[in-house]
Amino acid sequence: MVLRKIESNPTYTVQIDNQVQDIVSTTNTSTDVQVFNQTQNDKFVPEKTNIFSNKKVEKLKAALFDIEGTTTPTSFVFDTLFPYAQANMGAFLKNHQNEDVVSKLIQDVKSEAKKRDTNFDLDANLDQVIDILNTWMKDPKLKITPLKELQGLVWEEGYKEGLYQGELYKDAYLQMTEWNKEGLPLYIYSSGSERGQELLFENSNYGNVEKIISGHFDTKVGGKMDAKSYKTIAEKIGVTANKILFFSDTPAELKAAKEAGMQPLLVSRDGKVASDNPYPVVSSFDKVQINKIQKIDLAAYGDPAAKFRLYTLDASFKPVSGYETSDNKAISEKLKKVGIRFEQWPIKLPITALTPIEDIKVIYKEYIDKLVEEYKFTYYDVAHVYSPNEEKRQMFLEEHKHGEDEVRYFANGSGPFYLHIGNELYIVRCEAGDLISVPANTTHWFDIGKKPNFTALRFFLNKDEGWKPEYTSSTISETLTSN
Repeated sequence: MVLRKIESNPTYTVQIDNQVQDIVSTTNTSTDVQVFNQTQNDKFVPEKTNIFSNKKVEKLKAALFDIEGTTTPTSFVFDTLFPYAQANMGAFLKNHQNEDVVSKLIQDVKSEAKKRDTNFDLDANLDQVIDILNTWMKDPKLKITPLKELQGLVWEEGYKEGLYQGELYKDAYLQMTEWNKEGLPLYIYSSGSERGQELLFENSNYGNVEKIISGHFDTKVGGKMDAKSYKTIAEKIGVTANKILFFSDTPAELKAAKEAGMQPLLVSRDGKVASDNPYPVVSSFDKVQINKIQKIDLAAYGDPAAKFRLYTLDASFKPVSGYETSDNKAISEKLKKVGIRFEQWPIKLPITALTPIEDIKVIYKEYIDKLVEEYKFTYYDVAHVYSPNEEKRQMFLEEHKHGEDEVRYFANGSGPFYLHIGNELYIVRCEAGDLISVPANTTHWFDIGKKPNFTALRFFLNKDEGWKPEYTSSTISETLTSN
């Protein structure tokens, strides 16, 4: 199948109902799972209540699934697919050895064998290749790409002959189908070949489920215990890794995915979890609630990018009396009441995208010195942003706060600040000549826009830390954002 890359799709939130009643542990831990200790009368007694249940994890834009033990019983792979491949590999190769795809894979097997044994003869005949493959297949833990590719081709014949069906857990089928209806892109990552994965979903016990899958990944992107593999997958999908929820029954895979930035979720079908497990855990997919964030159209309030400089909305995003204005004095007075400094300082000289940053620092040295002295800043820089950068945009778009005042002076262009204070949301569009100071610990976000066009002086207390956000779990920034 053709990988469906994410260009633009809704954002979702996740809630985990982590009430696995038969999780076994021998020690108390500080992990986000409920731990049970086995007592002398063999009853399982809750020992702690630090549960991941109903806690929202990071917002996401895609889900990635392991197969064995996650979407599919391990027994199907080990008791059906592996034995079939081992019994039929030799005949398959003899019947198809002259076909281009198979011929290339035979050469790949020889090359791999040579890497593993320098004494292996690259001119080995087909029987010798079959012997090598049979040896490899005796160890199901081996993740050798040409072996997996050939197994997939052999399995295809078995599927076509109706000798077996791909097995999916009922909860996996139902929930993945529901999430697909909601528009959530679903991807598969398994050590089995991409074609082998497709066949399992095309010929499943619930019919052709492949149509809900957006793409497949196998060991061609790298090993499943290598963080680089998950980074590669995120790049190919087209979304930052922290927006991907990865389902797997293997802690080592989850560790690699987490190192890459993904959100790990342990699937424990039998309810057994190690005492030092650091991951949220579920026994079935129906314990995972994924909800699309509903967007609210700002058009109902007018376009803040063009018509008004300030909006004030209440908790239900309804306009507060006098919520829209473009009068600088009125904006300053309104924001001052909630602790926001907003002033107009005269523009020194016109700034364009071509103006060198060092020149900007010289032009605005007076303002820089004044703010550094007033706030005791130790560092400043110039945000000179005129090229699209969606990854950076998303970084600023999530609601966050800082441990220090956020002070910005706009020397050119414009961009909206969203200030979430109490039960109100203030949307103020900063333009050239505006100085804004957002107090420490004020929840807010900023939109550089799809086509950014601004220059702003930024000030920091700590040069080493620079811009350091503390993201909140709120979905408000995903719900209400200027386009």
